[in-house]
Amino acid sequence: QKFCAGNPGNQALLHKHLHLFLTPGLLEAETMQHIFLNNYQLCSEISEPVLQHFVHLLATHGRHVQYLDFLHTVIKAEGKYVKKCQDMIMTELTNAGDDVVVFYNDKASLAHLLDMMKAARDGVEDHSPLMYHISL
Repeated sequence: QKFCAGNPGNQALLHKHLHLFLTPGLLEAETMQHIFLNNYQLCSEISEPVLQHFVHLLATHGRHVQYLDFLHTVIKAEGKYVKKCQDMIMTELTNAGDDVVVFYNDKASLAHLLDMMKAARDGVEDHSPLMYHISL
C-alpha cells in the first residue's frame, strides 16, 4: 500500500497486476484502494468486472467497510467525480439488493439502528454494522 500511495508510477505498475488483488482479503481491498487513490486516469479506466467483484464481496463475504472504501475511492479522484464509476456502482448496488444495501426503514430495524447509535456514543468501531451503514 505504501509502495503506491501518492505515486502514480507505482500505481500504474500495480494496476497491471490487479488480478493478484481481486480476492476477498481485506488487506487486498485496502491495496486496491491505494492503487486507485487520487488517480483519475486509473479510476476512469476501471473495468465493470472489478466493481462487480467488490459489490459481490459485500454480498458474499460480509459487509466490510474496506470494500466500501474501495468503491468510495474510485468514484472521485483528483477532486473530480468519475461518473462512469458512479453509474456502474449504483447499478451494481441496486441489483445486489438487501444483501448489500441495508435500509433501517421499518420500526424494528430503526429501533436496532438507534440502539447501535446509543452504544456508539464514545465512538464507532471500525468494523461494526453502524460503521458500515455510515460508510454506505
